[in-house]
Amino acid sequence: MNISKNRDQIDPESIVGNAGQKPHIDYPCIWTYRIIVSDIQTVRPAIDRLLQGFDYRLSDGLVSRQKKYHSFSLQVQVASEDDRLFIYKALGQCEDIHYIL
Repeated sequence: MNISKNRDQIDPESIVGNAGQKPHIDYPCIWTYRIIVSDIQTVRPAIDRLLQGFDYRLSDGLVSRQKKYHSFSLQVQVASEDDRLFIYKALGQCEDIHYIL
């Protein structure tokens, strides 16, 4: 799901699959967030602070043609749906993160 400037209006708990049901996720699991940012210098420290206590890996992705945006793959070991949604919402509060996929 693409979350942009209106991300505060979207409740991630309301996301359902094609059959009208939430997807079944077995926890604990590694959950991957794709994030798109404008300032890589501030995002790495922010993610370090945000994910204290979580086992995670942040990998570089693509860079836009004009080098204005950078994508990252953020893999996090989550123990529950509460953890997964907490991280999703917390990422949405980071000003330099423009999209969460």
